[in-house]
Amino acid sequence: MQVEIIGIKQGVVGVEVIDPRGNSHLIELAVDNENAGDYHGQDVYPHSSAERTADQEQIMNQVFERARFEAHTKTEYDILRPSWYPPQIERGIEALENMPAEKFDEAFREYYHALINPEKTREKYGITEGSVEFPGEPQIVLIMKGFCIDEQNEVVNVLPGMYIYYTNDQTEQTYTAGTSASCSDETTQ
Repeated sequence: MQVEIIGIKQGVVGVEVIDPRGNSHLIELAVDNENAGDYHGQDVYPHSSAERTADQEQIMNQVFERARFEAHTKTEYDILRPSWYPPQIERGIEALENMPAEKFDEAFREYYHALINPEKTREKYGITEGSVEFPGEPQIVLIMKGFCIDEQNEVVNVLPGMYIYYTNDQTEQTYTAGTSASCSDETTQ
């Protein structure tokens, strides 16, 4: 993808992204106001997420995230959460690779089982048809398990529970269940 910061004005960073198919996207990131929405303009794909194919939706999401990363690394604005910043992700991977196998197995066993059997996870977290915010059968789209690392890249805390994102084909919104991760200020999530 080709990416260029095209301007910064009144707390908004403008980014142009050319997607892998050669289509231009204009992204405006509201960096000074947490309540203001970001803008993603383009003239190629359907504007509604529900009307896009899975490939089109993936491209739209990748373009937006690539714009956020470019604005984070090329401006003075701190846009990305540390847990989504590539050098921090690399630290997390290193910490997991260096964790003793028996401790890793104990800490992430439930997470592994959730990934291989999402149906059981749906039931355990009460994500069933009739108990969710929308009609129809819910589908799990992401399962997260948080852990905290210290300055030496050692896992110091594996957080209990998981955080689950779910939706279905009839809704444009994603919902969550479970416990979101939260690490102390002295560690990195």
